[in-house]
Amino acid sequence: MPLIRSHELRGYMEASQLRHRKQVTLRDIKAESRQMSRGVMGSRNFTTALRRGHGRPLLFTIGHSNHSIWQFVRLLSQHAIEVVCDVRSVPYSKANPQFHREELGFSLRKHGIQYLFLGAALGARTRDPNCIVDGRVSFSEVAKSEPFTRAIAQVQTLAVSRRVALMCAEKDHLDCHRTILLSRCLVANGCSVQHILDTGDLESHDDTLVRLVAQLNLTPSLFGSRKELLIAAYRRQEERIAWEPEAPKYGLAASGVAEFSMELLQEVGNQGVTQ
Repeated sequence: MPLIRSHELRGYMEASQLRHRKQVTLRDIKAESRQMSRGVMGSRNFTTALRRGHGRPLLFTIGHSNHSIWQFVRLLSQHAIEVVCDVRSVPYSKANPQFHREELGFSLRKHGIQYLFLGAALGARTRDPNCIVDGRVSFSEVAKSEPFTRAIAQVQTLAVSRRVALMCAEKDHLDCHRTILLSRCLVANGCSVQHILDTGDLESHDDTLVRLVAQLNLTPSLFGSRKELLIAAYRRQEERIAWEPEAPKYGLAASGVAEFSMELLQEVGNQGVTQ
């Protein structure tokens, strides 16, 4: 399979995106502003959303990796993050106990940052057996579940007026469901997503997708459209990172909901953090 240069890939994707992008006029913005001012959100929050996301709610993602709390807070403060939404299914780390749910929440509050745990609904290791397909978690099934859609809506509403970061463990967001599942849904819902790197730099979700396509050695010319190219890229990366639960080991509760055991907590801790 021939390789494609990154600048050629970016040009292809940007050109395709421009062909399919809906043009937003000043009249559209004014009409939406009037509509929202009559609703529960209010025109003031709409103005905030325009300022922070160029007309779309802006969200960030971040991985705690093996940072110290001081380093982690510095990264958040660098981008004026006001709310951290923890999207880990199991909010504990044997290798990095500073990111245990209780300790992390306390540390963030000391620095004026709100902490919300949303891992039960937005985590990669879902407890819903209906979301397990062919022995692994299906992101498409998770995205259709009621707890997920409700939590995503909560995050989007919060992002209209606050600077919100979705936090998981992985250093590289390409190896994490915060990119392949959460950001994909948020962008599809009209949000803008920026990924905070361990250096403090930002990578837009569009640039992340360019990197993903290059990393997977996909050839854009073999796909009919940018949409088909990205669907293939998301699918292949999901196959790489989706959790494969071992039902006999962990068992299922009578209600049909998987209960996480101490064995699972230990497994997550022993896996450490992707460097």
